[in-house]
Amino acid sequence: MSVDYLATLAKEIQTTLRRIATNKEGKTGRYSKEIERACSLDIVGFAKGSVRLAFELAPLPAEASSLWPDAGRESLERFIETLDAGESGRDDWSEGLSASVLDGFDRITRPLDDGITSIAFNLDSPSSRHPRRAVRVTKQFRERVRVMPSAPTPRGIVRIVGVIWEADWKDHTAELHQSDGRVVRVLFDAHRDEEITDARRLKVAATGTVASGTVIQPHAIRLDRLEVLDPSPLETPGDGVEFWEKPTVLQLAERQGVQPPASLDDLAGHWPDDDNIDDFLDTVRQSRQ
Repeated sequence: MSVDYLATLAKEIQTTLRRIATNKEGKTGRYSKEIERACSLDIVGFAKGSVRLAFELAPLPAEASSLWPDAGRESLERFIETLDAGESGRDDWSEGLSASVLDGFDRITRPLDDGITSIAFNLDSPSSRHPRRAVRVTKQFRERVRVMPSAPTPRGIVRIVGVIWEADWKDHTAELHQSDGRVVRVLFDAHRDEEITDARRLKVAATGTVASGTVIQPHAIRLDRLEVLDPSPLETPGDGVEFWEKPTVLQLAERQGVQPPASLDDLAGHWPDDDNIDDFLDTVRQSRQ
């Protein structure tokens, strides 16, 4: 398991807890400071054996008067309950969860596609009615998460596959480049800034409501869910041009090894030196007719 994934795992667990607390779905704006505080996690250590991360809810500042003091604990319990229900095959395991929360579970369990056999989650909560809960998720849970995007989508909802190549975090927009060269503008909420940052240069599937254009050929969509299809960043190739690039003429010339002419003789072509000039002029005149 890579260090990059460990960092992603910690961040996705944090983000998913905040999404569960607000269950954001199509709402604009960042998480409130109250939710930020109540659901904040601190890494408190590593354990021997298999890779293991330990978290605990960060203490609220003494001066903070949170309106949701239990939001973090409740989100953690819902987090564990969802994993347990999904792994055990309950039909209602995802009921009431927003697409962004489900996307968080998708990202958290992605290593199950890359050779990891299971991921164990343990929750110790002395103040809860369940002091200790544990669940181990396997590919069974992963398969249930992955079929979610293929469910029938409501009218006006589209799913577009492409590469996020450009993003503007001030306007909260991004460009999704499709394989046929078309570019769709993606409008996203402020709380998705980190998610869009992580998805740049990756092959993704964006599901959202058509904001302009048509369902058949959307020009812009408001993002509901973002699914990373390939976690490997796409690099600019050494030769050739990929579909998401817009190289200038100078960039193309550099890649193809085209050099500027050294003299006018280089532009004269391959007309034989011993040929008659009159024949040359006749040829030029004929070509213009």
